[in-house]
Amino acid sequence: MEGAQGAGAVCAFVALGKVLSPQYLIWLAPLVPLVRGRRGLVAGSLLALAMVLTQLWFPYRYLRLATEFDARASWLVLARDLVLVALLAALVWPDRRRQREVVR
Repeated sequence: MEGAQGAGAVCAFVALGKVLSPQYLIWLAPLVPLVRGRRGLVAGSLLALAMVLTQLWFPYRYLRLATEFDARASWLVLARDLVLVALLAALVWPDRRRQREVVR
């Protein structure tokens, strides 16, 4: 669970911060694989999807996004941001199995 908490903290900083530079996804790359089990598989898949979505618009469409508000790049950025929020939820969502073990 410690891996999920650490990755969740960094993911919260990246996804909910004032600026989300595409390079910040690299901070998550070594942390998300530390998450075990099904949560780790979901988190790893979401991180990979966020990286692919980022690669589809950055750096190639960045200038069109910044100067012309390119619709395709805007949708890709929105999709990437939503995937990062889903990744954050996957990392910090309480684990019911652990809660049951603690109660017992």
